[in-house]
Amino acid sequence: MAYTREDLEAVNKAIASGVLKVRYGDKEVQYPSVNDLIRAKQHIVAELNAENGNRKPWVFRIRNKGKGV
Repeated sequence: MAYTREDLEAVNKAIASGVLKVRYGDKEVQYPSVNDLIRAKQHIVAELNAENGNRKPWVFRIRNKGKGV
């Protein structure tokens, strides 16, 4: 399914208001919990970014376990 900005806005509004039903065009989905809504939002954002060629940047974390000087 190709998601739109309107789909993302609908999920954001549902999260903000605590409502578990979201309408995507002509379909209505009821999520079991807010956590599921948040996961749906993350999925939609990832799909929209992939369509636009935007990918999550790589993050490198460097830790020094030595005592140092």
